[in-house]
Amino acid sequence: MPHLPINPALVAHPHWVSSPTLLALPVEGVPLPPTREVLKALNSFALHLRADDDEHMFRAKQLLDMAIDEAYRPLHPPGPPALDDIRRSVDELNTTVAALGNTVAALGNTVAALVNTVAALANTVAANHAASQASLNRLAQSVNVITEHDLQRRAMSRNAFIENSMPRMDADWVAVPVVGGVPPGVVLPPGLPIPWQHHPKSALEINTMPGVVVRRWLAHYGVQPVRRVQANKVMLMTFLTGGM
Repeated sequence: MPHLPINPALVAHPHWVSSPTLLALPVEGVPLPPTREVLKALNSFALHLRADDDEHMFRAKQLLDMAIDEAYRPLHPPGPPALDDIRRSVDELNTTVAALGNTVAALGNTVAALVNTVAALANTVAANHAASQASLNRLAQSVNVITEHDLQRRAMSRNAFIENSMPRMDADWVAVPVVGGVPPGVVLPPGLPIPWQHHPKSALEINTMPGVVVRRWLAHYGVQPVRRVQANKVMLMTFLTGGM
């Protein structure tokens, strides 16, 4: 076993003698490799030596510093196997770094593709929105056209209905007199013409009447009105022309 020789002057120092670990060292010196306890004892001994001691003690401290340096130095310098391991580790590290770079590049490409996909999706959504808006505009125009045509058709149907419901001649109009005047206890409905015995003389007069007045005339004659105003007017005209 190799040993690190120590100056005899250091061995004779009181602090050396007071350390059980240093006192147990063999005369050959410090065994290599030194243990943790020996290194701690040597370090403690070096701290007790003062730089302002005499020249001999100063050299002894330098020698101890060298001994401690030797103790911390690797026992076997790195040879070819150790260098090969270092090179292999460096190569593996370079390979790992290169793989990481490829992964980062692939991730960047994926992110770029995702950005392009999102942009394309946004364009698709915008195009669909524009197409939907155009469809809604066309539908609104169609509804407007249909509504206008429907109103025209309804007006034409209403006019035709009125024309077909009008009596052909005023001579066909039958006046329904109220015999004996107003019966006792009968309250005349409001809105009747004055005098109330005067009946409407034309279909135009009935068609221009408010719906509530038409209903009162029907109720006055004992005819049950319905919900539709125009149907009530036709019923009143039919009644007055003797069709009921």
